[in-house]
Amino acid sequence: KVKKIADVIANTPKVPCMIGNGFNDTLAFKKSAVAIATFAAHDSAKEAANIQLTTADLNAVPRAYNLSRALVHRLTWIARGSVFYNLVTITF
Repeated sequence: KVKKIADVIANTPKVPCMIGNGFNDTLAFKKSAVAIATFAAHDSAKEAANIQLTTADLNAVPRAYNLSRALVHRLTWIARGSVFYNLVTITF
């Protein structure tokens, strides 16, 4: 697993994400950019992970990804709107 993640990092512009639950996933978690531990993960895997699922349902991963993309999109538009508002109000 660690070799595969190192290969992805070295040969592609993609950001590796590791999802796992066991003690043997800890090194791969530390090597990957995003590490997700499942609900029933070993304590060392939970400690090494960036994200911990609170449910055993792995469908939560794409839902969380879509939610985070929507949040970033919304915050981008809020920032643009506030810059425009400040430019208009400060100028006049």
